[in-house]
Amino acid sequence: MAKSAAEVVETTSIATGVLVLLLALWLLLGPRLRGHYLNEASLAALFGLITGITILMFQRYLARGVVKDLLAFDTSAFFLYLLPPVIFNAGLSMEKRHFFNNLGSIMCMGVLGTIICFLVISLVLATMTPFHLLRIQDCLALGAIFSATDSVATLQVLDPESQPVVFSLVFGEGIINDATSVVLLGAVAAVFPPVQSQ
Repeated sequence: MAKSAAEVVETTSIATGVLVLLLALWLLLGPRLRGHYLNEASLAALFGLITGITILMFQRYLARGVVKDLLAFDTSAFFLYLLPPVIFNAGLSMEKRHFFNNLGSIMCMGVLGTIICFLVISLVLATMTPFHLLRIQDCLALGAIFSATDSVATLQVLDPESQPVVFSLVFGEGIINDATSVVLLGAVAAVFPPVQSQ
């Protein structure tokens, strides 16, 4: 069922208004709350929670599909508009000297470590799955996904000013690790194309 032009305009205008309001609140309240009570990730999660609850409270004043569209997660918008600025900001704000001085270690941990983890996880899934519930392509895809370790919690604990080398090692390995796992997952998808169900 196609949406009418009025519904699309209403959804887009409300979503833009919510984003502008969140940005204004972040700029006004963020610096005051961030240092004293919450870190940046907790504050962003709290803002998202309050926004979702507010949208649900006012859903009776909105059109039927607007709330569903506002609260739905659009992966293409995430990968096109939200993820690149975060990665570029992190890459531009890190100490480049420490990153390039330790590039060999970062690449070794990021590429070689991810490939080894991918092979081990895929092999364990293929051999330990009872009754062969997973096909080999499923085991390889899960191995590629699970081999990407998340270093966000570690980076929240590390201080880049007091431990710049460790921070650049962990941050660089996390970026290279994620890129390697995306390439591995793409390779698995290219070798074993998904079966179209009828």
